[in-house]
Amino acid sequence: TPPKKMPVKKRIKRYPPVEKELDLHGLTAVKARERARSFIETCRQQGYFTVRIIVGKGRHSRMGPVLPDVVEDMVVKLKRQNRLIWFEWENKSKIQSGALIIYLNQYD
Repeated sequence: TPPKKMPVKKRIKRYPPVEKELDLHGLTAVKARERARSFIETCRQQGYFTVRIIVGKGRHSRMGPVLPDVVEDMVVKLKRQNRLIWFEWENKSKIQSGALIIYLNQYD
C-alpha cells in the first residue's frame, strides 16, 4: 500500500516562518495579479516554502479594497493546480490582515 499522505495542517507545521515577502501596495489589480503569480512561481523554483504577499487593507483606495480579492482568487487557482499546499490570511482574518501567508508545494 502507498504511504498515507500527511494532513495539510501537520505539513505546514513543519514549514519555516515566512522566508520571502512581496508588497503589492499601490499596484493596479492587473499588475498585482501578475506580480503575485510571478513571485510565487519564482519562489517555488528557488526552493522557498513559506512566503507572504502584502495586499494592504484598501484604506487608501477610493473604491475600497481591491487587491485582497484579486490576489486571493489567483492564489485559489494556484492551489487547485497544486502549486501551493495552503494559504491563510495573516491574523486569520481577511479584513483585519492585509497580507496572505502562502505555503508552497515543494514536494510534487
